[in-house]
Amino acid sequence: MAGQSIVRDNYVALTGPEKASIMFLALGEKRAAPLLERLDEDEIRIVTRAMSGLGNITASVLEDLINRFTEQFAKGGSVVGSYESTERMLKAFLPDDKVGEIMNYIRGPAGRTTWEKLSSVNEHLLAKYLSGEHPQTVAVVLSKLNPDHSAKILPLLPRHITRSAMRRIVKLQSIPQEVVGDVEEVLHKELMLNYALAATTDSMNNWPRFSTAPIPNPLMILSRISSATCRIRRPL
Repeated sequence: MAGQSIVRDNYVALTGPEKASIMFLALGEKRAAPLLERLDEDEIRIVTRAMSGLGNITASVLEDLINRFTEQFAKGGSVVGSYESTERMLKAFLPDDKVGEIMNYIRGPAGRTTWEKLSSVNEHLLAKYLSGEHPQTVAVVLSKLNPDHSAKILPLLPRHITRSAMRRIVKLQSIPQEVVGDVEEVLHKELMLNYALAATTDSMNNWPRFSTAPIPNPLMILSRISSATCRIRRPL
């Protein structure tokens, strides 16, 4: 085949998809298969297209690639340190329009993206936690969630908490903005950066999936909301 006459002896000249395809080939079919299964159809097309045109990869290029991979792995979560590095990583294997969609979502207001994410958490799980929380915390959370999701949660709460929380929701305009900001910041840091990672698949250009940071438990996040709202609790 024509591609087999090509000799790749310059690591710097390789594109992100080419680096990824070399790593897949180096891993072998058995080890690479589980990783390929995590890619969507577009990403598989990009990687396999690059793979089909690789030709011969010199030992020095493969060694450079593995060394770079090892360095990135050793850095852990530092590979995704900014919007810019995340965007560069995405552009290595996603179409520009998809990259723009993801980056716009990440750059959106913390309250919008964060509360939308919480709105996807099972209502029974949220209700179970909120049942043991102060009504002020319940009011803050319910007022920020998608209205339809909040409506599903309310009937699942103890009646006395529902009544108190609804009264407090009416008066939420008196909550200091810095407190709301604290809640948004906590949720943004704990949820949205991990959401960004979850929205992408493995890129052998920067390998962000090797971050050791665990996906946060929603209940742990909500417990931190309590500490952010405790200083505005007062009887109504």
